[in-house]
Amino acid sequence: MTGSGRAGDPEVTVVLVGPPPRPGPSPALDSLLAQSIWLRRPGALQLLAAGTGGAAVAGCVELFGDRQRVRGRYLFFLGTGERLAEQALERLVGLADRAGADVVLGRTAGAEQPAFERELFERTREQVGFTDSALAYALPQARLFRRAALEYHGLPTLGLDPSCDPRFALPFAVEACLRSRRVAVLGGVDCLLAAAPEAPDRPRHEERLRALAAALVVAERLAEPGAEAAALRDWAFGWELPRLLRPDFLTLEVAAQRRLCAGVGRLVERYCPAAEYQALAPRDRLRLDLARRGRAAALRRLIRYQAAYGEPVGYRVAGEERPVAVLPAQLGPSLVLHVWRGLVPAQVRRRLRRRPAWRGLMNRAYARWGQGPSQGELRDVTAV
Repeated sequence: MTGSGRAGDPEVTVVLVGPPPRPGPSPALDSLLAQSIWLRRPGALQLLAAGTGGAAVAGCVELFGDRQRVRGRYLFFLGTGERLAEQALERLVGLADRAGADVVLGRTAGAEQPAFERELFERTREQVGFTDSALAYALPQARLFRRAALEYHGLPTLGLDPSCDPRFALPFAVEACLRSRRVAVLGGVDCLLAAAPEAPDRPRHEERLRALAAALVVAERLAEPGAEAAALRDWAFGWELPRLLRPDFLTLEVAAQRRLCAGVGRLVERYCPAAEYQALAPRDRLRLDLARRGRAAALRRLIRYQAAYGEPVGYRVAGEERPVAVLPAQLGPSLVLHVWRGLVPAQVRRRLRRRPAWRGLMNRAYARWGQGPSQGELRDVTAV
């Protein structure tokens, strides 16, 4: 399982995946031509571009010696809309050889990263795991794989459907990392540079949900019980699933929203223990709870509220990037009642209104705010 290959074999087989590139210059192919490892030894790279088509791709495949058989010591998955930094492959292969790593992660410039993932890429690390680092959160950055290790463990040599976006290859990345002898991180430099999209991405929530569901199946089968399995569940339910219920959820058709809620509910019921579920951030747990109960309309209202009053995210609607406010507004009576009406069923609100203790509680709340309720608010609090 050395991965050394035969004399004269390429160092890296680059698998070009994703939708066919548009006519004209291809950022991905141009970046391959500029790779330092290839400029030093033209035979160091092999390109497989199944499913991408196009004259430019065909010419580049011929240039890189595509024989429709993976021959490189390492595999690297490159999306058709991405481009590589000039020394990316040389640095990644050098670290893999030096550390004896079967998987190497490289940072993508401009990728959405929580603070702990940014910390992961601050310096080069020759060995990381799911329990001692933010490896799970950086799985889309796992692109270089030792071919011999994949073959030894019976993982598909190509690993991805040719039309698949590498960002959704979570099951493959999880299994490769769990089975590897060592996972390394190349820090301090950007390896991938995301190309500017020619058009807004279509919503891909259901694809992401399917990828996450398959990754959880792999994790349940291969992760060590205890800390490792818990770390992967924390990533899935504390990060990946809540990301599906952010403002871009509102751009989906209502039927797709309902399907997504049903899928979220199945994953929570199947894989998330009650204690871990209760330990999630309240904001995320509230969204997940509405989704698992199929309350898509209430979820839409909650997402709008969270976006407007304190969730620092942006979303794209009809090709326009719309920022949302990040500073929480003062929680006055009208705002609280708006959220209350959106989340609590009308029949429950009616039962509460009949109780003197509830009316007293509401009056004390208004007194604390330093103002009395309006007539409409008063009806919502006290009307039978």
